[in-house]
Amino acid sequence: MNRVPPSLLLALAALCAALTVASSSVTGICIGGAALAISLVLCRGSISSAIAFVAAYIFVGIWAWHLAPPPADDTSTRTRTAVVEEARTGTCGTRAIVTVPQDGGAPLRVSLVVTDIVPTLAPGDIIAFKSRLRPAGHLSDIPGMRMAAMTERSQRISASAVVHRDGVTVCGKSDDIRFVPGRLRSAIADAVYASQLSPGASALLVASALGTGDTPPDTREAFRATGLSHLLCVSGFHVGVIAAVIGVLLWPLSVAGMRRTRFALTIAAVWAYAFVTGLTPSVIRASVMVTVFLVSKMSNRGYSPAGALFFAFFVVLAIDPYKLFSAGFQLSFGAVAGILVFAGAVGRMTAGHRMARRLLLPFAVPAAAFTGTLPVMLAWFHTVSLSSVPVNAVAVMLFPVFMCAGLGAVITGNSLFADAVNIFHSYASAALDTAAEASPALVSTPGTLSLLCLTAAIAALGIVAKAANNRLRLYSAGAAAVCLLATGCEPQQRGEAVIIDGDSRGTDIHIVSHTEAVSYIGAASGRAVTDFSPFFALYGSTPARHPRPGRVDSPAGSIAFAGKAMPEGHADIVVVTGRFRGDTDVLLDSTRAACVIIGADIDDSRCADIEAAARRRSVATHRLALRPFCRIIQNE
Repeated sequence: MNRVPPSLLLALAALCAALTVASSSVTGICIGGAALAISLVLCRGSISSAIAFVAAYIFVGIWAWHLAPPPADDTSTRTRTAVVEEARTGTCGTRAIVTVPQDGGAPLRVSLVVTDIVPTLAPGDIIAFKSRLRPAGHLSDIPGMRMAAMTERSQRISASAVVHRDGVTVCGKSDDIRFVPGRLRSAIADAVYASQLSPGASALLVASALGTGDTPPDTREAFRATGLSHLLCVSGFHVGVIAAVIGVLLWPLSVAGMRRTRFALTIAAVWAYAFVTGLTPSVIRASVMVTVFLVSKMSNRGYSPAGALFFAFFVVLAIDPYKLFSAGFQLSFGAVAGILVFAGAVGRMTAGHRMARRLLLPFAVPAAAFTGTLPVMLAWFHTVSLSSVPVNAVAVMLFPVFMCAGLGAVITGNSLFADAVNIFHSYASAALDTAAEASPALVSTPGTLSLLCLTAAIAALGIVAKAANNRLRLYSAGAAAVCLLATGCEPQQRGEAVIIDGDSRGTDIHIVSHTEAVSYIGAASGRAVTDFSPFFALYGSTPARHPRPGRVDSPAGSIAFAGKAMPEGHADIVVVTGRFRGDTDVLLDSTRAACVIIGADIDDSRCADIEAAARRRSVATHRLALRPFCRIIQNE
């Protein structure tokens, strides 16, 4: 038991603490408890290992408890002051994460949507906005939407809010040091856009080198369809490119006998880049692994990639245990784990076959990363590009050239250099668009059991790839086959479904029946309040969108809207919107509704009046301000 690497014990301690303390799901807590039991067995026989494991577990657990998002107790509509932590401006609005101080309590992290691109928000802005808050986790009851709740968990979001452009005001700027990287990124991005690079090349360079997300929607879709989305955000790949370039530029120091100085400066440059790009989980992971590698070179000690990966796992979760639930964290560590386990198998299989080795070796790393991230991609995005392996094999060779040449053109200001980069970008974009149109995709919405079986199958294949004992490899191959067969055995109970959701922009109805899927959109913009595409993916359908009528027939019964006009006749469900000014008692008596849904655009006092009238008639009520209304009618 003394042979268990200390870095592995640290990683297991951080994993167990994050799952048992920071997870909000029973499944996560159970997995964390099982991992904790296994870890304690591994520590058996070594007092020092057990002490180190318990100390790391307690540290990460206490830190996770300290960082736990506080509940949003006050969800009323009022003006709040907040500091913008992150902001992304799209084509029709801005999404931001803001920190709202509370009297006598921890500040709330709120996901804020501004339904216009004006005013432009930037990290560090102090704003005042007027809106009601919707508690986090409001989508957890919707089938297929568990990843939305997990994203909120990873960002430690307590509530969400929607505000129109005239409902938010920028009051000032915060001078906190944590906003310095954002300002540096903005200054560098401005310099790139002011260069002689084309707008498309500038946007791609800024998005890939700084992680600003400035690329247009059609470019993002092309990268997604070909499995290259990781190039549009700063990841371990970019850190590796930066480390390699800095190492080459500092090569004269090694020639001059200053080898350790060269490595130290490279480490400093890598962490400076990580600081500027925002210290995302994938960047921290890569920076830690590069640091461990260079320190081992400086001290003339052996380097273990697996040990460095385990140590980076611990470091990221020690900084923020909630990052365990983010897609970026899972994809980053899954990709590297896949590379460490499977990439070498290609070399062993082609030993003695020089031609086959040359043909297959460029695809070994992309294929290994694809294998390691397959369960994560299916869980988060429900689709996997089947052309991602060959496309990534080419992109890994060409994209560093584009990054270095683009940055060189910006720094030197040479027009010929910039023209060459622009030409390269135009041809590469055309080739990427062609590949995206022809790229086949695997679309699947596996359940929790299927994902666990798929992950177990990949783990068993990893044992096959790494084990030296033939009997162990045979048993592992059999276990992998059984797990793969089990992935398709999870029963799907979908049934017909009705979802009603709304906020200050309007109220939507989403219906899935045996014959069709349709969304009735209440907002004048024609855009749904919430993107329920993962929910519709469970049914393998894309809904047709229509303006919302005054009355809708659904599997849950007839649904009538009480707005400017009083609905006529019986309705099983009545949705009361903010435009309703009539008498609630008359409304309930005339419709004889079994359920009243109170729109999210109704103030608290009006909500109380409607709920009181419904209680007098034993009618159920549901507030859209707290969570969407969802009803599943199971098929017989």
